[in-house]
Amino acid sequence: MLKEYFKSQMQEFRNVIYMLLGYKIDRTQNSLYKLRSMYAEQPDDQLCFQVNKEGDLNLLENEFSATLEDMINLHLRHQKSIPVFLSAITMDLFNNKTMTKTFQIE
Repeated sequence: MLKEYFKSQMQEFRNVIYMLLGYKIDRTQNSLYKLRSMYAEQPDDQLCFQVNKEGDLNLLENEFSATLEDMINLHLRHQKSIPVFLSAITMDLFNNKTMTKTFQIE
């Protein structure tokens, strides 16, 4: 019973995170987290972060992150802010989706 309760509470928590922040977060291995935006254009458009020995997060390079070099330079390297980086991606993906829908309507 306790295991099922914990599982349902964890699922609710994950759903609330997704609804509030716009990212589905999965832990795939020890210290490896995959984030997928609700506005992602492709199913494989995800970010991978790994917790390093100091307890900080490192963005791992993949096909999707390679397309975000300007945002990585500004928000991660210069501003040193993962939340701002994720917010910028959310806004960019959201704007791309709404622009696509606007063009389809006209």
